[in-house]
Amino acid sequence: MGNTVKGLLNQQDRELKKNFDGKILGFSLRGNYSEKDYTLTSTYNFELPNKVKIQVGLPDGKTYTEGYDGSKSWELTEYVDERASAALKQGAEWPNFIKSIKDFVKNGHSAELAESATIRGISCYGIKLTQKDGFTRIYYLDTENYEIRFAEDVRPLHPTDEVKFIRTEWSEFKTFAGVKIATKSIQRDIDTDIQMSELITETVVINPEFAQDEFERLTG
Repeated sequence: MGNTVKGLLNQQDRELKKNFDGKILGFSLRGNYSEKDYTLTSTYNFELPNKVKIQVGLPDGKTYTEGYDGSKSWELTEYVDERASAALKQGAEWPNFIKSIKDFVKNGHSAELAESATIRGISCYGIKLTQKDGFTRIYYLDTENYEIRFAEDVRPLHPTDEVKFIRTEWSEFKTFAGVKIATKSIQRDIDTDIQMSELITETVVINPEFAQDEFERLTG
């Protein structure tokens, strides 16, 4: 199992969902996002198949909010950056803790095998995913349990930064309502092995009762 695209997708889908406590439609994560000189409180809300809302508490006490409603992305800020909007839309489409790679392909994107690798001592299957807009990312699945442990792509950490070869690393998995959530994620510059960011998740809610307009752009 795992030596074909179909086999890998089917196995990862089964392993991801086998312990789900009923039908899982969304989640909400709250934690602390850090870069070298600051730490911010962040909330990430997700609803299948691809709705996202992110809120970040800024040092001045204000809250930065952005989202993707399934068809368009938006920001509540005086600075509207098209690159940030495009990155948010792409982020909503990638696989996550409740959306498998098989689901990603069903949504019209594509997958092909990539080279297997051992990363930080973990033996992994490689699979290259391509979104409909052409953006690519290689995911690495733990050969023992098919968890997504790493992803590599070429992009800026933030839309206005310089482009880098970045690896995201997920670890410290915990289970909530049958959903395995990585409570720690790191983004690392592969060329220098320097850690660029860290997200520590402190609170997880599975199937939260989102407001009907949760993912829509509101004024004010």
